[in-house]
Amino acid sequence: MKKILITGAGGAAAISVYKSLRHSNVEIYMADMCDKAPGLYLVDQEYRVLLPRADKENFVERLVSACKTLCIDVLYPTVDDELLPIAKNIEAFENDGVYVGISSQSSLEACLDKYVLMQTCQDHIPLGDFAVFDVNFDSSMWNYPLIVKPRSGAGSRGIVLVKDKVEMDNLPRDAKMLVQEYLPGTEFSVDVFINQNGHCVSAVPRERIKVDSGVAIVSKTSRDLDLINLAKQAALATGLTGVANIQFRKDGNGVAKLLEINPRFSGTMPLTIAAGADMPKMVLKEAGQEELEDIQHTELAVVRYLEEKFISVDEFR
Repeated sequence: MKKILITGAGGAAAISVYKSLRHSNVEIYMADMCDKAPGLYLVDQEYRVLLPRADKENFVERLVSACKTLCIDVLYPTVDDELLPIAKNIEAFENDGVYVGISSQSSLEACLDKYVLMQTCQDHIPLGDFAVFDVNFDSSMWNYPLIVKPRSGAGSRGIVLVKDKVEMDNLPRDAKMLVQEYLPGTEFSVDVFINQNGHCVSAVPRERIKVDSGVAIVSKTSRDLDLINLAKQAALATGLTGVANIQFRKDGNGVAKLLEINPRFSGTMPLTIAAGADMPKMVLKEAGQEELEDIQHTELAVVRYLEEKFISVDEFR
């Protein structure tokens, strides 16, 4: 029986991975930096792991130690901030026999900085206009409204819709921010799984119908070949492997343009799984060196809601 460790137990992505694998022949450990992370309470106490924040110097050391102590076979990182530290130290995990299903350091660096991502993909797939929001940004040369958002980060945190030049000129010029053309059309996410040879085993487009705090709570899959091909091209341009979530939005003419890439599991992964593309299990199979066949998903819709788990006050303490 394989032992797996899922990080980021406070997030929807980690819980999605747990739900996919909980009935498999595996032992599941859940990890987070917060002892009140909901996902920790999905497993018994002996299967809970507390870690430092990913930006702490001892994060990787503690994670490697936990994997070694618990004899972990497969590590599922689900938090953006953890990906680069893990990738930079991937040999420390591999030397202990731990399979980590993430992209290479160079690919992650291309995806996690949205400006670098735009530069990487600009000759490969359609993009909206973009620029770094620094002292050289000329606000008079743009059509409004515009999107200003952090170059790094996930969800909708820090995103501002700027209506006109006056509003733009009142914002502090920060080179850590990215300006993007506002795209008024439908937003889509494409969950992809790229094997270690760079072949796309599965690409599942999802229309984000209703979004709350950056997470789609009403969504439906499609078999849009244009979106599938765009996602494959983006994955190829950035050198992605493993699981990633590639986001697009259509402009006023209906052209889908790249917004960003999250090189990890998405929070709406349960819909992708239900549609026939069980990507957490794909990682498990690849870790076991099983050959993966290409997946043809179905069209399916989902409405998401909270689910409660009640625990004793003593356990919560």
